[in-house]
Amino acid sequence: MERRMRQNYRQMKTIAKRRTESVIRRLKKDPEMFRKYGEIITDQEQRGFIEK
Repeated sequence: MERRMRQNYRQMKTIAKRRTESVIRRLKKDPEMFRKYGEIITDQEQRGFIEK
């Protein structure tokens, strides 16, 4: 069971990393959207909704 959980964690981490990289590539094409996205992420971090 623990092995399966570790394997699932690794898979989910890989998927999350790929999605993040994809979003960043798309946002780099639109500097204004990139700035707004950054502001939203910063706001969510300050409110404690997400962590670095």
